[in-house]
Amino acid sequence: MRLPVREYILFAPVIPARSAVLFSLSSVLSLEAELEELELLEELEEELEELLEELELLLELELLLDEESESLDAPPFPPPPPPPQAVSIETVIAATSATAITFFANLIVNFLPHFQNRQ
Repeated sequence: MRLPVREYILFAPVIPARSAVLFSLSSVLSLEAELEELELLEELEEELEELLEELELLLELELLLDEESESLDAPPFPPPPPPPQAVSIETVIAATSATAITFFANLIVNFLPHFQNRQ
């Protein structure tokens, strides 16, 4: 049966032969506690290293995202031309008439020699 350290301390003055055992037991217990603390510290250090690596990766990703967002902000093509202005119907009729007259005039000029040669 294992007694807590407190009870060993209570019996130590009564049994002087056990004082050396008590000292070694308490030193073993303190060494065990220190060992547990060291193991916890090592685990914490490993977790801290992992977190630092993740932080570095996150910072690299942030830089990449910043670069990508800057490249997305710049337009890849020049902006489109402004939409055409509204035109009155009279202007449309005049332009169409002029185009039709020019087309038929060119047609007559080009084919007139063919018709004259047949006669």
